[in-house]
Amino acid sequence: MEIAFVKYGTDYAKNREIIDWCSKLNDTDPIIINNNLSALMPGELPGNNSCFEFSAYQIAVKAFKSNGPFLIVNDTVFKHHLPFAWIWMIRKRIQSKIDTPSIWGDHRKEDIAFPEKDKIFLASWIFFLPDRHSLEAFGLALDTAIKQVGQPLSDPYKNYIHQWLKAPSLLSGWKGNMDEQTYQRKFVSIQLEHALSRSLSAAGLLRSFGQITYLYRLIRILERIRYRFNLVSKNG
Repeated sequence: MEIAFVKYGTDYAKNREIIDWCSKLNDTDPIIINNNLSALMPGELPGNNSCFEFSAYQIAVKAFKSNGPFLIVNDTVFKHHLPFAWIWMIRKRIQSKIDTPSIWGDHRKEDIAFPEKDKIFLASWIFFLPDRHSLEAFGLALDTAIKQVGQPLSDPYKNYIHQWLKAPSLLSGWKGNMDEQTYQRKFVSIQLEHALSRSLSAAGLLRSFGQITYLYRLIRILERIRYRFNLVSKNG
């Protein structure tokens, strides 16, 4: 399996963490794309950060050389998720030997939809692609989503994103520092996340790791508890 790992920042310890994590999935030489727009460490590919992690994913698609499977992931796996649990789930997915073209990820389900957003979409931090056909389809959907940036959005959808960023609830919404630059970056990232999933869903390719194991829901609950605990500890 080929792995492309997107990171931000110049941190030798993080690179060691990335390589150790990937080695548990039998890739000891992952493609590391640094979106920091500054000094690169040996072996890293430069990202341009033009569309944040999504433009780095475009670089990853072009960098893969084999027939798969492929994994695209970013460094939030260490901050917001349970890294060991995802290694286990990815192994389960590989062992399942589902070979049909598909894009697998960490799904989200909401009760509300818009022309720009389906009720079910994939969080944009991890994608498993079983073969080159899936990789090519993912690349096409990614290009389509990025081309939509800057196009007019419906007012209800814009208000939905605004509320998510500016008025988070206890269990949902953005919890980080929200200056204007961060607001604009997150607004575009959310739009891209939804647009990418809509393209994948329209092509019949969107899949969730929850289809592989019933423990997926438990892992998601534990991740949410960990995330909220870290927020309380940081602000407390």
